[in-house]
Amino acid sequence: MNALFIVVSTFPSREVARQLGAEVVEAGLAACVNILGDIESIYPWDGEICRENEVYVMMKTSAATYPKLESWLEENHPYDNPAILALPIEKAAAAYAKWVIENTSQ
Repeated sequence: MNALFIVVSTFPSREVARQLGAEVVEAGLAACVNILGDIESIYPWDGEICRENEVYVMMKTSAATYPKLESWLEENHPYDNPAILALPIEKAAAAYAKWVIENTSQ
């Protein structure tokens, strides 16, 4: 099986997540983007502890396409230092894996 990743990130709002998620799919960088519920993030930034409402997003992509997706997110994400985490998929249904590969091949 070809390697697949779920790439997770957070965005400042559902609207931003929808816009960038659509662009990622249209560009063939992810086969699917799931915009999950609102979350609260707590983290240090510039010497202060910040608490922000964010939206959690999962993107399904192929290992071959991941470097392009990472570069695109680094360039287009509204955060200065966005969380871009690639989680390898150990197993996936063959038909689904094929669909992801087909929809992320450029």
